[in-house]
Amino acid sequence: MRNKSILLSLLIYSSSTEIALAEGNSTRNLIDRIHHDMAVRSAMTSPVCFYYENYFQGEKFCLRPPEVIDFTRENNLQIHANKIKSISIPKSSQITVYQGEHFFTLTDNILQEAWQKMIAVDEVTEIFTTDKKPLNCDTNCIITQKMVIPLSRIFSYYTPDSQYQEKSVLLSFETYINTFNIGINNLLDITIDDGLVLIQPPNSQQIEFALHKDATHISFLLSWFEKELVLSYVETAGGELLHSSPIVSMSLGPDINQEEIELFIFNSDDRQPLTLHKVLMASHSEPHRTKRGTAGIVGCFLSGPLALYNLVIQGRCNQVESAWRHIKAIFAGHDSSDRVVAGTGEPLKPKPVVISALQEQGTPTLTLTHLNTQLHRQSLTLPAVSRYCQTSLDNILSTRYPRQVTYSCSTWLSAVLTDFTLLFGNSLRTWSTEYLIQTINGILDRRAIDNDNEAIDAFIHSPVAGNRLIQTITDVAEEQGRSALIDSITQTFTYAEQNYAQYAISSSSQGASQLPDSSQGASNFPSNEGYDSYDSFDENDHYDSCDSEDGSGSDIASPQQAQQYPLGSYQMPISSYVHQDILPRVLRNGEWIVPQERFDIEVIQGPYTQNRQSLYALLEAVAQWENTYFEKPVQCNRRGLFPTDMDTNRYAGRVTSRLIKNYAQYQHHNQIIVVVRFNQQIVSTSIAYTYFVDGSADRINGVIGATITNPAYVLTPQTEGAIRGAGSAALHAAIQHLQASGVLELEAEVISTPSAVIKKRIGFVFVPNKYGMSLPTPSPTR
Repeated sequence: MRNKSILLSLLIYSSSTEIALAEGNSTRNLIDRIHHDMAVRSAMTSPVCFYYENYFQGEKFCLRPPEVIDFTRENNLQIHANKIKSISIPKSSQITVYQGEHFFTLTDNILQEAWQKMIAVDEVTEIFTTDKKPLNCDTNCIITQKMVIPLSRIFSYYTPDSQYQEKSVLLSFETYINTFNIGINNLLDITIDDGLVLIQPPNSQQIEFALHKDATHISFLLSWFEKELVLSYVETAGGELLHSSPIVSMSLGPDINQEEIELFIFNSDDRQPLTLHKVLMASHSEPHRTKRGTAGIVGCFLSGPLALYNLVIQGRCNQVESAWRHIKAIFAGHDSSDRVVAGTGEPLKPKPVVISALQEQGTPTLTLTHLNTQLHRQSLTLPAVSRYCQTSLDNILSTRYPRQVTYSCSTWLSAVLTDFTLLFGNSLRTWSTEYLIQTINGILDRRAIDNDNEAIDAFIHSPVAGNRLIQTITDVAEEQGRSALIDSITQTFTYAEQNYAQYAISSSSQGASQLPDSSQGASNFPSNEGYDSYDSFDENDHYDSCDSEDGSGSDIASPQQAQQYPLGSYQMPISSYVHQDILPRVLRNGEWIVPQERFDIEVIQGPYTQNRQSLYALLEAVAQWENTYFEKPVQCNRRGLFPTDMDTNRYAGRVTSRLIKNYAQYQHHNQIIVVVRFNQQIVSTSIAYTYFVDGSADRINGVIGATITNPAYVLTPQTEGAIRGAGSAALHAAIQHLQASGVLELEAEVISTPSAVIKKRIGFVFVPNKYGMSLPTPSPTR
């Protein structure tokens, strides 16, 4: 084998010395020079050494790149692969080990236990030694300790103008029982450990996802453009999709395109080799992430882990044939706007979008598709401003940062609510509509924040925010007037209160429940998956101030803290929804029965003048419900903001009743109101609205804005004559109407508590009813 290497070197060297030979050098002189050159090169390059004992001890044999040893042939040195116990690999070299047609590449030192695991299945046939390249391995890479990919170096070499292009990296791992870590400078840290995926974005709190227990591969896709980095992953087994993660977006520093970016992969246990199945790197002249949606992502992923690359290139692949032509052109190098920068592989043809099995009747759910960590710690207030001003979060962020001189709707409202929450968001007594109006009037009357001692203390504690709030309100009031200013702020704040209420319900320490058809309650709040009984509380253990400082033992954070949490976007393809008629249940003589009467459904849509009578009746009913929710104060205790589910429900009922009144009083063309009656009495109502995705009339999404039920059936659910099913009836009617209107997907946004496993699916949208046992559906009364 060594003779073959000498001959190969002789041939290479002779081709480069033809001029010297033409001048009359002898063959002997040439051979002497070759031996001298090889000696110098060998002295400069450390060899790869194979030891017959563990820990790099005992007898050994060594190879230098590009030497090869073939174990299928006899060799004079009597070298045997099965005698190898440990391998020492210098930083500049690597080896590729063949086992018949299969192979893997080693870039680190390896000891006996790990080596035996790698060669346990098939006999080693060949070992190649090579020098490392910037991307030293892209297929079946074995990591025993660490692997470094110099991202900036690779992208800048192949794409000189990479600063103006989106860049993507695909990493596909075999999961097995490995614990490993992926890091990009100090920008991002991902850890896979103990059945969890732990993501630490820059300047944000850790996010946790549970791994599927049957997953054999996990494939990460990282893309960045300008100052934004997005991350997603899929879990697969045998090439079949088990789970696709949401897209996690995070903000990068301003020097992202100037820094030398490197990606690090660490294996925490060198006795258990980590297999990096595939690496692919690509660049794109235009970012594709705006094209992505749940259905498109799933359709792309169904082809297996490598099909992630199809998503990188195409964004959406629900039009399979056109997408396939585009993908093949890119892999063939025929598309100048998108190109493979590093890595190899055949593209997999995307499959058509396959809608999963129909949802179980009565339990429509939404799937987490996007987790936003870059809302500048305004997860409650920015979505509220987005809804009121009818503009996207991206538009708000682009105009607000850096701050603009002029005041647009989103600019001044986001500034006001952010500063108000910073000043008063640690207590629900001060973070309220009533206290907000007092603060605004104090600013307009006296140019001061001095309504009471708490206001004065808040200003002293945060004078910059206080002065900024005074200046913004004063400036806008001069332009718009007091009345218009207060209306705009309070309507927007109601949306922020709703965001907080749904967060509080989904994060309740008692565990909110995913409800059956008989659910009652208020709001569009997603629910958790448990089902707990109602816990009583000590009437003496409460504080009207609702301060959160003593609530460290609670799972519910104050509004000020919740502002800093990631915002999750959940979606449900409308085509997967199957409508069903919801039967009412009435409590009579201690038993829940299905009467002969049915719910009557009315859908209100269009201008106020055409629906005056219906809206008047609705507003009258909701006003009565609001008074009921306000009859008793919301209590708080030392354990957190809400000691009981009853207090959480009462708070949610107040917020939602105000929200329903706003919707009914300020009708929009894209809005519907569903009213549910039983025995000619209004018992529940649901609000929904639609919008064009990316401004295109071809794609319409819908949002269930709010749902509320008569509080008599929420606060006293065991009273004779109580009704169940009204809230579900309103929800199902709203979804059915949206489906008939051409809506493609339903959406909801929920703040996610960090350092807790993020919920991948949530149910619609009621205040949890935990005051009795789950009920079977009886037969209708004859």
